[in-house]
Amino acid sequence: MSGRSQEIDERIRDPPPSANFPGICPKNPKLKNIITRVDRSVFQRNGLHNIPYRDTTAKGQPVPVYDGETWPDSAAVLDVPIVETTGDDVIDVWTQREKEKVLAEETRIKYYDIPHDALKNLIRAIKFPVEMRLLPHIIREWHRQGLPTTLIDANRIARLATRHNEIDVVFQMINPEIYGLYYDIEGIREVTRGMAKRA
Repeated sequence: MSGRSQEIDERIRDPPPSANFPGICPKNPKLKNIITRVDRSVFQRNGLHNIPYRDTTAKGQPVPVYDGETWPDSAAVLDVPIVETTGDDVIDVWTQREKEKVLAEETRIKYYDIPHDALKNLIRAIKFPVEMRLLPHIIREWHRQGLPTTLIDANRIARLATRHNEIDVVFQMINPEIYGLYYDIEGIREVTRGMAKRA
């Protein structure tokens, strides 16, 4: 019973993204840098999963598999050298402590404050339609952490969704209590234009 309640608590704390969430995005270095900064400043700081953005042209990176329930494993396993203690051999404690110190320094994450215009820059950096599907997951956590989303951001998302013919993304973020997005008449006009374009 406790395992089930822990699973429910984890799902509420860090809910998985929607089924149309892309695992692979086209090469867009500017967007990737902004997402990396948001990952470090918002998601990792609060113990949440990273956004699994991968380039289609990147070599040596595993392609994440996201089945709608579980996230891909992105953490690299570090090889910690094991000290053999057979017989009456002397253990060099100082060398062992030095190795542990170097390993701790490598695995330490430095957190930075997120810039005030990070969300605006993230929205402006979107170039491809598939990248629009990253927004619901990012903006939901953005709002949950108490970071501001403005009316201008909401209208910009509606305009971008109309341009890329991804109006479903706007409908996914229709609940203002979860996403913090409110639209004025200009934003509603953009949504209506996107629906007409889709029809």
